[in-house]
Amino acid sequence: MVGTIKEVKMKFNKDWLSEMSGTVDIMNTLHGGIVESQVKFSKNEHNYKVEVTTPGISAENLGVEVANKDLIVYHLLDFDQESGQYGTNKIPHVLTSLVIPRDADYKNITANHRDGKLEVLLPFNELKDGYSGAINIERS
Repeated sequence: MVGTIKEVKMKFNKDWLSEMSGTVDIMNTLHGGIVESQVKFSKNEHNYKVEVTTPGISAENLGVEVANKDLIVYHLLDFDQESGQYGTNKIPHVLTSLVIPRDADYKNITANHRDGKLEVLLPFNELKDGYSGAINIERS
């Protein structure tokens, strides 16, 4: 028989969630899980910068692509479709996806991987300083 709401509330340990989250992370990693990457987005006087920590991911398995208006950072996982286990087929796992700011020059984006960290630089384009000018009015 299920206890009353009051009894259930009294038995609930408020710190349970924080205690379990550490255990879940450890068990996930021990059983072949993926460590989540951390992403930082910043802006300086020359460009936008995206920093992605990539623990345990080799540079050969990383990818950065522009798709429409989005910058997508991903890595390739080996996966065997039949067994559902890691195998020989490569499938992308998206680490981060962000809308490219309109003042970024998407044609000159660069990426560098060093010491477990991927750095993507999005230089500014001519729209950084705004645009002004007269518009010719056609008269009939």
